[in-house]
Amino acid sequence: CNTILTSPDGTTWTERYSGITSTHLNSVVYSNNHFIVVGWSDTILTSLDGVTWTESSTEIKTRLESVTYGNNQFVTVGCYGTILTSPYGATWTERSTGIKKRLSSVTYGNNQFIAVGDIDTILTSPDGVTWTKISSVTDNDLESVTYANNQFIAVGDRGTILSSKADDVTTDIITLNPDIKATWPLSITKVSNRLFIQMPNTSH
Repeated sequence: CNTILTSPDGTTWTERYSGITSTHLNSVVYSNNHFIVVGWSDTILTSLDGVTWTESSTEIKTRLESVTYGNNQFVTVGCYGTILTSPYGATWTERSTGIKKRLSSVTYGNNQFIAVGDIDTILTSPDGVTWTKISSVTDNDLESVTYANNQFIAVGDRGTILSSKADDVTTDIITLNPDIKATWPLSITKVSNRLFIQMPNTSH
């Protein structure tokens, strides 16, 4: 739950000491010559090399779910509508969202941030500071979001897949894929601008 592994080639992995012994680590990003890891109990770790890690402190005592980088800053999201921003990961500033729902994932593309979360929550921001809630076509929880091929893709409970063209994201042009019938949440990963959606085993 609190393990950090590094690898030069994706085959051989080495465990690194994070200094964290009693919490879950949920998300990692690398940009601006910094690694940032976030997790439960407002955990934020920073590293320049992936080997030596330093814990950052915040005044927000909540679980952090996801972290991304864009517009010259890191953005992390979590429970109770929490959004924090930081240029380097050492000092974080809380941003107002006007919601209290869990935010599960955040991404950046086409000069805007998108955050998604519980009960159809979708937020958009041009700068990571000012956030606006937009409409969705589903009442399901959204668990993951990414940007590829000039569109945002969000996935979630019961096989929910939402897509939006990047230049239309602040309108209501978001479509639901009705063909996926999963019971548990989907997750999504981008590799070299290709999207991979993981469907859980629903046979149990």
